[in-house]
Amino acid sequence: MGRGTTFEDRSDVPNCNIGLVQWYDNKVVILALNFITSGNIDVVRRWDKKNKTYVDVERPEIVQKYNKSMGGVDNMDKLISYYRTFIKSRKWTLGTHDFSCF
Repeated sequence: MGRGTTFEDRSDVPNCNIGLVQWYDNKVVILALNFITSGNIDVVRRWDKKNKTYVDVERPEIVQKYNKSMGGVDNMDKLISYYRTFIKSRKWTLGTHDFSCF
């Protein structure tokens, strides 16, 4: 199984349009989706550590769409980590044990 290999599988259940795409880049990437399977295949350049050169790797369309839309989620996680609020509170079990003593 070389770099750029893609496997896909779709469900045969009526009214259940679910597909699984497995793509091998550096590691195996598995995506479950309900609107498109692998779609059109495009070619991207990736760095090969072993040969220390760029190689062309085939990439499914769903991976391209995932990478394109993932930036907003990463940005939100980054902003949450900058402005994280720390709230100290008592453990909720202490309050329940106070009532059990009466």
